[in-house]
Amino acid sequence: MIDAPLILVCEDEAELRRDIIEELSEAGYRTVEAADGKEALVQLAACRPDLTLCDITMPRLDGYGVLAQVRRDHPELARMPFVFLTVFADPADMVEGKRAGADDYLVKPIDYDLLLATVEARLREIARWRAHDVDAMAQPRAALEAMRGDGALAVLDTIATGIMLMGSGGRILHGNEAATRLLATQYGQSDPARLPPGFGGAGLRSLIDRAEQASRASEAFSGAMALDPPESGKPVPDGGTLMVMVAALPGRDTVEQGDAQIALFLVDSARRTRLSDAMLAQIFGLTPTESAVAGRLAAGERLDAIAGALGISQTTVSFHLRNIFGKTRTNRQADLIALMLCAPVLGGCGAPAIDPALAPAARL
Repeated sequence: MIDAPLILVCEDEAELRRDIIEELSEAGYRTVEAADGKEALVQLAACRPDLTLCDITMPRLDGYGVLAQVRRDHPELARMPFVFLTVFADPADMVEGKRAGADDYLVKPIDYDLLLATVEARLREIARWRAHDVDAMAQPRAALEAMRGDGALAVLDTIATGIMLMGSGGRILHGNEAATRLLATQYGQSDPARLPPGFGGAGLRSLIDRAEQASRASEAFSGAMALDPPESGKPVPDGGTLMVMVAALPGRDTVEQGDAQIALFLVDSARRTRLSDAMLAQIFGLTPTESAVAGRLAAGERLDAIAGALGISQTTVSFHLRNIFGKTRTNRQADLIALMLCAPVLGGCGAPAIDPALAPAARL
């Protein structure tokens, strides 16, 4: 039996919080509650809500603070809809919240019919995204499934993209020559059977854990991030950044000890393969101008340079960038760049699900 969606209700007014929880419970949802932002973070560390309803003005930590920490510290909740509860109906406040990453607003006093309709609509949107991921990853997942066959691993050594196959618990089963070369060059790690110490940090560990869970559940999952430079401070050759995409491999009814469950794709941004604007438009549903902005951003151009090249203002570039974030489900420039660079790995089969707040640089 599938559990009902779990809703986190963060509201400092006890009576209102109780009323919201009662309405949600009567509608069939499971709930957890928090009386302020600090309590909300404790709850988020202990469970994985499907949606959060959060007041803005609260003691200790307000709603904006909660949202910022969720987007920064909880990549596993990147797709969780975040709905603000507020007494302010000023459009400027709503614009500020949406730019900060909020998905929707409910104005107090709460209209409970609207609340339930909003929750239902946001959860339905998440279901559509998950269905999209299954379709988008079908072809590359099928190709990766074929890699489990005898002799197929040798084929990986002919591919320029670094590829590592992992089993349960993050055990590395195989790393192709490109992956071994990238890790040796950038991290001084020549052993293909293990990742360098601290490689990717908690962000990569979270992606790997999610991919393993998805593989066991026969679900689609992929996520990308840009890695911090090696702790040694050794510069990356040619000034590139190492991008990593993590993808769940198709699950089986039984997973044997040697079965690969996860694939890691390593892409050196200095040797990036830039997709054409037409391909970006096709994969991500971008307009021609949005495709041009995204492509130039992935090529390393600054926003002012993009504006000059396209003959538009930097404000217009920022407007298009916000639209691109919405269509690619990313929140920051670094996440978008990671997605653009990893997209060729998918061969144009569709956009991977990118977790916001994972990349270390190029914040807006």
